[in-house]
Amino acid sequence: LKTKTQSPGVPRKSRVFRSFEDARTFARSLGFKSSLQWQSYWRGEMANLPARPSDIPGSPPGYYRGKGWQGWGDFLGTGNVAPSDKKKFYLPFEEARDAARKLGLKSSVEWYKFKKGLMPENGLLPPGVPQNPKHVYKKQGWIDYQDWLGRPNKRNRWRPFEPARAWARTLGLRTAREWFRFCDNKIPEKGLRPHDIPKDVYRVYEGKGWKGIEDWLGVV
Repeated sequence: LKTKTQSPGVPRKSRVFRSFEDARTFARSLGFKSSLQWQSYWRGEMANLPARPSDIPGSPPGYYRGKGWQGWGDFLGTGNVAPSDKKKFYLPFEEARDAARKLGLKSSVEWYKFKKGLMPENGLLPPGVPQNPKHVYKKQGWIDYQDWLGRPNKRNRWRPFEPARAWARTLGLRTAREWFRFCDNKIPEKGLRPHDIPKDVYRVYEGKGWKGIEDWLGVV
């Protein structure tokens, strides 16, 4: 039997994929919440969705590593970040925050516009700085976008500890869980948190009078 061989001197045609940014834009349009959904789509198990493009690789981490890849949460637009990816792709919190502050952005609204490419005059997202810092640094120093951009409360300071605590005690909350639910606007009957009182009070007021959440809320 004769086997078909490639003609000498004729290189095999390499596959050309679209840029990382274009591939990510397409992936985000699908609304997937996990890499498992992406893999199922790539196997052709989601007939209700557009046909899978031939110029996007089935395994984007392998092809786009070093070309913009920052994990599945960034690629799919969920903001979820695997613990291993935090160290692999992103700078430590304080370094990333310093880089973000140099961009000259003034609010979370401007940050969202910037990361979508709508504020080119402010440059590009620095390497190692995530698009969704709230998710990446949730337990590593994150307070809010005002702090992230170096503009907390327009005057770069929070309400002093004792007046802030006195206000917090008027809410009638009794646990840390209730406090964070209130800060996330999940207890609407209590009103809104003032802009000059932080959510992560234990970080802001550590060493400035902080004695624990029970003292903060006035729980006897």
